[in-house]
Amino acid sequence: MVVFPLAATIIAAVFSVSAWRAAGERGAALRTWSFALAQFAIGAGALSWGIAFGWTTGVYRVFYLFGAVLNVGWLGLGTLWLVWHRSAAIAGTILLAIVSLWAGVVVATGDLAPGAAAALAADELPAARDIMPVLARNLSRWFSIAGSVVVLAGMLISVAMRRNALGLGLLAGGVVVAGVASELARAGYVEVFSIGLALGICLMYTGFVRTRT
Repeated sequence: MVVFPLAATIIAAVFSVSAWRAAGERGAALRTWSFALAQFAIGAGALSWGIAFGWTTGVYRVFYLFGAVLNVGWLGLGTLWLVWHRSAAIAGTILLAIVSLWAGVVVATGDLAPGAAAALAADELPAARDIMPVLARNLSRWFSIAGSVVVLAGMLISVAMRRNALGLGLLAGGVVVAGVASELARAGYVEVFSIGLALGICLMYTGFVRTRT
């Protein structure tokens, strides 16, 4: 049912714009999180298109790049901007931008798995193992693990500093909810995945707002 991923697309897009507008002149963390939310919106939008009109290799690559590979890494970068030194955040931004470009090339040009065309035609949400090459799937894991570690570390640092702890706690909770939803997506539960993604995005956005108050 396309209504659930479409709702997740709209929520992510609205929150992305809202976070960007709330950033002000010095809100590097919020601008980075806004960019991550835009990736969630693109990924969910590609999912909506695939369900409504049928999957193509191009649509699936867009869905996988923005919905499974990049977004959590950029959430982690936003946390780095909030809790770490500016020089480290700048270095992290340059590094992540380079690695993201490489990941984009891998996902966009990598040879698809044997039988990918049949899987795209048969399933409402094809499993990545049936479509994407091994390197692309590994990149998804590496980005997700690294981004999640940075988000959780930022939360612990904030607790120790007694600053922004609630906001980063909500952000970490949103990342966990979105991650669980992604696991359900791999099992084929599209509606539950979309609802979980929307809920995770709402928690993330609430966390973003709390870091600015």
